[in-house]
Amino acid sequence: MKNQQDEELDNLSEQPAEQLEESKLQRFILENKVLLITAGIVIIAIIGLYIYLEATRMTSSKEASLALSRILPYFEKGNYQLALDGDPNTKVRGQDIIGLKEIVEKYENTNQGKVAALYAANCYVELENIDESLRYFEIASNSDSDLIKTGAYAGLGLYYETKSQYRQAGDNYKKAGEYAGESGAKFRYFYFAGLCYEKDNDKVRAEELYRLVIGNNEYSEYLGLAKAGLIRLGTIIE
Repeated sequence: MKNQQDEELDNLSEQPAEQLEESKLQRFILENKVLLITAGIVIIAIIGLYIYLEATRMTSSKEASLALSRILPYFEKGNYQLALDGDPNTKVRGQDIIGLKEIVEKYENTNQGKVAALYAANCYVELENIDESLRYFEIASNSDSDLIKTGAYAGLGLYYETKSQYRQAGDNYKKAGEYAGESGAKFRYFYFAGLCYEKDNDKVRAEELYRLVIGNNEYSEYLGLAKAGLIRLGTIIE
């Protein structure tokens, strides 16, 4: 029996030739959903860290900023376990390179601690240990930055979707979209939210999110997917 994503991909393949390029893009989005989400989280974390490094140079959060700057090269090189645990074999100016988990433990109440939590959660996603990511996404969601909240709620959406808890997934993707501001990420997460509500048989919420996506033609890569969602719901596309 085909799942819902397979059916969406089949629908795309039946489109007219002039829509082929758009269909290819939509197919990529569907087939690389996790990649798009995790890549978006990483970009958010990088930007968020830069903002906090600039804003807190002279505050008590300087230690957390320094610790983050030392461990992030491990993350960037894909050494996710070392990024989490730290590198006991390497010292900088006589100091240990501590991992993201320890940074969160020591500095959870700082802005940098929230950024570290977002990175730590993404490490666990990359290591295919989604269960361990939950706590860190939740910590990051308490940030005072909309940017970090966007990444955190997108991650929570991904977590609950992998657990087939589609209502919770939809709620979190929707929050990610709301915190994303007026950007392509906003409508990406709104589309994912609509898809999860659809899987939860909540047609009202699914239609609402699909129509929000359709109403913003600037981000057309999700337009066809949202229209396909309305067709599945049996509603009229205005």
